[in-house]
Amino acid sequence: MKYLVPLARANGAQCETLVERLGSATPTVRQMERLYMAWRTSDADGRQRIVEHPHLYLKAEDEAAGGSGDEELDRQAAQLRRDVETIAAVCWRASRRLDGGVLDVVDGTRRRRLRRAFDEARHGFSSLSARMDQGAQRDARSRDTYGDPAIAS
Repeated sequence: MKYLVPLARANGAQCETLVERLGSATPTVRQMERLYMAWRTSDADGRQRIVEHPHLYLKAEDEAAGGSGDEELDRQAAQLRRDVETIAAVCWRASRRLDGGVLDVVDGTRRRRLRRAFDEARHGFSSLSARMDQGAQRDARSRDTYGDPAIAS
């Protein structure tokens, strides 16, 4: 609705064509945003191509942006990125609470529960960090057979 309503107001016929061409596929809100933003910034020919072939437009945009072309893999990578962003946000929020002095006023039982929860979080984060570091080491290795990055294509 967030993107179809403004599109329908601007050009009802093209909005109907877009919805018809999307068929039974259910695009994500972000995909609809990408389609709408592209439609808004395109000329008349570009707009017509977008509404006639929305899936082709999204696929071409993904490939141009370095997407894998595998929607499931792209979705999982985006979910992992959001999970990591959430971890960062929660860490900053907890840090602000500590700055507020909450640790100074909790009793022994609450402090022990907090310590157990923190140890569990630390263990989980340590495991995640190790896995991410392994992935970074694999990415840093040369992919050519001679070990010379200058020769790599």
